[in-house]
Amino acid sequence: MRPDRPKGVAMGAHRYPGLVAGTMLATAALFTTLLVGVAPPSSAQEQVTVPTTPGETVTVTWEGTVLPGANPSSECGQPTDVGSDTHEVELVVPDGAYGQVTVLATATVSYDGPNDLIVTIILPDGSRVSGDSGFVDADESTSVSNPEAGAYQVVACMFAGATPQDYTGTLTLEAGELPAPAPEACAPPGKPLEFAEPSYVDMNRAGGEPSVQTHPDGTLLYAAHAGTTHFFAPEVADEDSTAFAENYRGQVYAWVSDDGGENWQFVDRTLPPDGVAGSGFSDPDFAIDAAGNVYLSEINLVNVAASKSTDSGHSYQLQNLFAQTLTDRQWTTAGPENVLFIVGNASAGGTFPTDPVGNNGHTIYRSTDGGQTFSEGVADPGGLGDIKFDDGSGALYEAHLSGGALRMAAFRDALASDVSTALTPELNTIAEGVDMLSHWPAIDVDAEGNVYITWDEGGDGARAAGIWYSYSADGGRTWATPVRVDEDDRTDIWPWIAVGDPGRVAVSWFGNDTELPGHDAEQAGPDDPWNVYAAQTLTGLGCRESESAGFRVTQATPEPFHVGTVCQGGTICQAQLVDRRLGDYFTIDVDIDGAMVSAYSDTRQGGAVALPAFLEQTGGPSFHRGRPIGVPPNGPPGDR
Repeated sequence: MRPDRPKGVAMGAHRYPGLVAGTMLATAALFTTLLVGVAPPSSAQEQVTVPTTPGETVTVTWEGTVLPGANPSSECGQPTDVGSDTHEVELVVPDGAYGQVTVLATATVSYDGPNDLIVTIILPDGSRVSGDSGFVDADESTSVSNPEAGAYQVVACMFAGATPQDYTGTLTLEAGELPAPAPEACAPPGKPLEFAEPSYVDMNRAGGEPSVQTHPDGTLLYAAHAGTTHFFAPEVADEDSTAFAENYRGQVYAWVSDDGGENWQFVDRTLPPDGVAGSGFSDPDFAIDAAGNVYLSEINLVNVAASKSTDSGHSYQLQNLFAQTLTDRQWTTAGPENVLFIVGNASAGGTFPTDPVGNNGHTIYRSTDGGQTFSEGVADPGGLGDIKFDDGSGALYEAHLSGGALRMAAFRDALASDVSTALTPELNTIAEGVDMLSHWPAIDVDAEGNVYITWDEGGDGARAAGIWYSYSADGGRTWATPVRVDEDDRTDIWPWIAVGDPGRVAVSWFGNDTELPGHDAEQAGPDDPWNVYAAQTLTGLGCRESESAGFRVTQATPEPFHVGTVCQGGTICQAQLVDRRLGDYFTIDVDIDGAMVSAYSDTRQGGAVALPAFLEQTGGPSFHRGRPIGVPPNGPPGDR
C-alpha cells in the first residue's frame, strides 16, 4: 500500500490517507465546506535567471498563508483545492545554458504548525510535480531538472488542516556539472534467460504486491496483500471475485514451497501458533536472520505487526501486534540471531511498549529480541524503500531521495549498543537529477559486501525514462556511473533487484508494449498490455574494459499478465476507476540453485483482485558460478 501520489512526487515517508488521518480529514473537510467560494490568497510574481556556472545557486524566498482544507489527491491546483497560496516566478534560461550545466529547481515550503501541507510546481506547459512526503509539521519539497523558460507557479496547499498555516517558500536553482558521457558497457551474457510457464501460487486468495524470498535451506517463502485496498471496482460483480471475499481474515497471506515452487502450502496464521486474526492486510515483507529465523511484517490501518518463524516459514508466532503504531509502509531486514531492523512512516506513532507515540515522518527502529520489543524511534528523513543488512561488515543500508538526489544511507555501526549511534547514517550520492517514476528504488547486498541498486526514471530529470542501475564496491561510499538497463522507450515501471554471487545481478520490471503519455501507467489504454521483463548481467561490478555492467534483457512472461491502467497514486485510484489490483511493487530473488524467481500479481483470470503468480528461471546463465541453469549434476561445468 502507498499514499495517494501522482507521477513526479518526491518520495520520503509514505502517508496512508485512511483511518490514521481520519479525524484530521473530517475536520478539514468541514472547513473546506465553509470556505467554498473564498478566493485563494493573491499571487506574487518575479523574474529569475537560472545559474550557468557549476556550483552557483540562486534562491527566491517568500512568505504565504494556506487556508484550512483537505486535498487527498496529494497535488495542489486541483478543482477541489481550496485555500491554496500561489507564488509565480518567470524563469529566464540563457541560450545554451544546458550545454554548460545541469540545473535542479527545488521548491520547498517550510512551516511549524498542526497541519499537513503539499507543495506543487506547475510548469509552463501545465504539467505538475508535487511533494507530499511528510506528515503533520513536516516541510515539503519537489524538484524539476533543467527547467525550461517560462512562467512557473509554486503552490502550497493543505493535504489536511483545520487552521490557517503560515509558511516560508523557497525556490532554489542549483547549477551542477554536466554528466560524463556514458562509458562503453561490458559485454552482456552470451545467452538469454529462459523461464518456465508462469503458475499461480493460489487460485483462491488475493495476491497484490507479493514478496518472494529464498531461505538458506532452500525453502521458498511467498506472501501477498489480502486485497482489502487492492481491488478494481468495475470487476467486483465478476464471478471470479470470490478470492477477495471468501478467504479474508485480516492478514496478509503466506505460503511456503519445499520443492522449488512446484507446489505451495498455505500457512494459516489464524490458527496456533500465531492464532491472531486481524494483524494486518497489506505490505508483506520478509526478513531472515543469521540463525535462519524468518520474520513476516504486515500493516493494518493503525498498526504494523511482526511475526516470527523458527521452522523456515512453515508456521509463525506473533511477536508484537504493535511493532509500529499509526505507521505506513514498513520495510525490514535482519542481522545476527534475533536482531531485526524496521523502518516506517509514522503519523504521530511509534512502537509498543517502548516508544508508543510522537514519531512523525520516516523513522527507524531496532529489535534485539526477535521482534518482541523495539528501540526508541530514530528520525530518518529522506529514507525510502527496502533496507538490507550486510552480515560481513555489520552495516545497514537504505536508499534516500531528497531534492532529486538519490543517496545511499549506510548505518556503519548498526549493532552498536547506543541506538542513536547505531541508527545514524552516513550518506553518499548515487545520482543527481533523479526523477523517480514509481515508488522507490530496490537494493541488494552480496556476500562480499558489494551494494547494488536499481530505480526507474520518468524522463524529466537528468536521465532518459527507463530502468537504471548502479553499484558500489566499497560499502556504498562511491558509486559507478548509472547505466540504463532497458533497451527502448516503451514505458517500464517498478524495478526490483536480486544478486547471486558477486557481480551476478538480476533486474526485473513491468513493461508496457507502448510508450505511454508521460510514461504514466495510469494513462494506459484498455488494450495496452504489461509483461514481466528480466535483465541479467554477469559483470555487475564492471569488467576489465569498463565499470559499466552489460545487461541482456528477456521478456519473462509469454503473454501479458495484465492489460490497461496500473495505479500509481495510492488509494485514490479506487475513486478514479484506475486499476489498483497489482498494488505498488513486485519482487524477485535468486533461489538456492542460482535461478531467478519472481512473485508478481496476475489479473488474467478477471475479478476484482489479482492472484499471486510465480515465475522461475529454467535456462540461461546461473546467478551462481559453476553450472548453467538446467544442466544436470553430471553435465559440463561452465559460467555461461
